[in-house]
Formats: sequence, structure tokens, C-alpha cells
Amino acid sequence: MNLGLLLFPALVGFLFLVMATKTRFSLMRLSGYQVVFVSALVGALFVVSGRVLVFLLDGRVAAIQSGWSNFAPFEGSGTIAVSAALAVGIAVFWNLMTDNEAAARRSARRSGNQILWLLRDSLAKNRMVEVTLKSNKCYVGYVHDTGVTAHRADPDIALIPMASGYRDDETLELVLTTFYGKRIAEFLDAQGDPLSWRFKHFQVAFPYSQIASVRLFDPTVYAILQSPLEDDGQAETAGAA
Repeated sequence: MNLGLLLFPALVGFLFLVMATKTRFSLMRLSGYQVVFVSALVGALFVVSGRVLVFLLDGRVAAIQSGWSNFAPFEGSGTIAVSAALAVGIAVFWNLMTDNEAAARRSARRSGNQILWLLRDSLAKNRMVEVTLKSNKCYVGYVHDTGVTAHRADPDIALIPMASGYRDDETLELVLTTFYGKRIAEFLDAQGDPLSWRFKHFQVAFPYSQIASVRLFDPTVYAILQSPLEDDGQAETAGAA
């Protein structure tokens, strides 16, 4: 068996893993050697299955065998074709039975990356998050892209900001200075062609390596938590006076 046939199981396995929704997101988090090993292992199963099917069909579909032999006249071509067809067919069928968002959140949870899981969950449930960068710059808004499908060590997150601000250097208290939501909505309403603009055109992006923390953000809870701090400050001032 030549080198091409030795490499083929890994190619078939990778084709299946990258097409199937339930395995695609996990595959993107593996290292290079892990991708090759897992792909080869999965591909070997498809090659064995393909070889069994070719053996069972031998002589039963003479016309197809004859035509294929003329098209690809080299050893093992039938097994290669059947194996690839099995990988693609099963991946497509599996995708029809799979929830894409649920698969992405499950992959994030299994990876142990709580930031990624929280971002995926907030995206699925359309909930706002507050992202604090290592520079103490903060954004509050809706997640547009978590970068879960990026095959990179440091993918990017895209956020549609509703507000931005910073954390105090000493107290780390969240201070919101700019509010975008209402102004963006007014801008979109004023456009003559509303289809040419969307909230996603105002998104900001930054790499995961710049994120210090992420948490869910509720404006009502934020307002409630801010009030006691202001009252306590007034009480202390009055007591001092």
C-alpha cells in the first residue's frame, strides 16, 4: 500500500470531524498532533467500513464497478470513494439531528473554559454581558461572535456594545461613561435604507488574551447595586459632618 493510502484514513477522519457539528467545535481546540491522531483513528473506522461494503458489493454492481475502474484505475480507489462517501453522508445526516448552538455550548463546557461557556450561553439566550479587559476598559453589550470556530490559540470575541467605561484602579468599581444603545437605535431609525445598517456594524472585537473577566449584566441589578453605594457614601459624609 502506498503512502497516499496510508494518509487517506486521516484525511477521511478530518473530513468527517470538521463537517459534523458535534465534533467541529471540539476539533478546533485540539493541538496539531491531537488533530492528526483523532482524525486517523476516526478515518480508520470509515476505511474499514468502506472496505467491508466494497467486499459485500463485489460482483453485485458490475456496471458501476466497471465504470469506476475506468475512471480511477488504481488499487483501492473503490474503498477510498466509499469511505469518503460514508464520512460525508453520516456527517450530513448527523447535522440534521443536531442543535448547532447546543453543540457549541457543550464543547465550551467540556473544554473547562468558563469564559467561553458564559459567552456562548449569553449568545444563545440573548443576554447582555460585561467584559473587562486587562487595561481596565469595560464593555457592556451583546455577544455577536465568540470565536469558537476559529482554529487559533487566541481567537477573537465580537461584541455589540450598549455601553462602555472602565474599572476604577483602586476600587475596581465599574464606571460606565458612554451609552450606545439608544443612539444606535436612533441612527438606524433615521436611515433611508434600514437594511443597509444593523447593530452588528457597530461591533467591537478583541482577542481572548486581553480579557480579564466576563460576567452577565442586568441593567436593573446594576442600578440596584449602585444605589446603596451612593447612600452609604452620603451617610458617611453626613456622619463626618
